[in-house]
Amino acid sequence: MINPLQEFIVINGTRNDTDEVPLAMAYVRRQKVLDTYPTAEGYSVGTIFRELHKPFMEECKI
Repeated sequence: MINPLQEFIVINGTRNDTDEVPLAMAYVRRQKVLDTYPTAEGYSVGTIFRELHKPFMEECKI
C-alpha cells in the first residue's frame, strides 16, 4: 500500500508543502436509525435515539 503523504515528504524528512498535507482522515460507516423519540421527548431526555438513552441509576446503598 502506498502512503498518500509520501509525495509531500522530502528525502531529509521535511515536508515540502505543508498546505497540501491533510490534517486528518476519517472513515465513518453508515448507521441504521432503528427507533427514535418524538422531538419533545427526545429533547427532554437529551437524545432522539432510544439506543443512546441510558439514564443514570444511582447505586442503592443499604
